[in-house]
Amino acid sequence: MPHSTQQKVIEFMGGPLDGHREPLAVTVEQLPKQIVCYISANVFRQLDGRQNEYESSVTSLVIYQRENQQQTWNYAFAGSFAPHERSSESSDRHRTTRQNDKSA
Repeated sequence: MPHSTQQKVIEFMGGPLDGHREPLAVTVEQLPKQIVCYISANVFRQLDGRQNEYESSVTSLVIYQRENQQQTWNYAFAGSFAPHERSSESSDRHRTTRQNDKSA
């Protein structure tokens, strides 16, 4: 395994960010073991160095895990899921209202 100070970038393997290389500002050991990334059309525009042209919705959330492959650290795709729309059933608004309601 190479010493972490020798590695200057970390590459994303698999998933929507496959092939993206991110320069390191810290040692590999200081990076989180898992990360979650919001994916939208603007993410790809930013990675290409372009500015956002419009507001885009998050289309998915992806999980990457830091791992060592072939003596190099990278972030490997570990899964994804679609964000759920927030509804009154999934929020805590109704619970808060009931707790503060003295007549209930």
